[in-house]
Amino acid sequence: MAEAFPAFRRVEVRGRPAWHGFLDTGRGRFGVTVVHRPDGRLPYVIPDRPALFRRREGGRHRWAPHLFLNGDLCVASQEDWDVERDDATTVIAWTAEWLATFTTWRITGRDWPCERVEVDFA
Repeated sequence: MAEAFPAFRRVEVRGRPAWHGFLDTGRGRFGVTVVHRPDGRLPYVIPDRPALFRRREGGRHRWAPHLFLNGDLCVASQEDWDVERDDATTVIAWTAEWLATFTTWRITGRDWPCERVEVDFA
């Protein structure tokens, strides 16, 4: 974590290990906490201010796509997560992508502008 996301700090959430920090999309700075799940499933991504993840459309607010009802971010599907390969840094990178996509959606109002693309960095 110190190399990939040095601004993130180890914390505890409901007795579980977690990482908290801020990501800057260039269009906003967002605080998030990534919470480990003891069952090995994709960690939770909890934003500091979930009310930010909406946009005004006419006289109403529309919540962002890929957002759980409790306000947590849906940064990937469970099938994307490999507990043997991935860790909190993976989830934070996915969260940065989600936030960049969100800011584009919020500004343009168009459909969620990107789909996950697999990239091989080898």
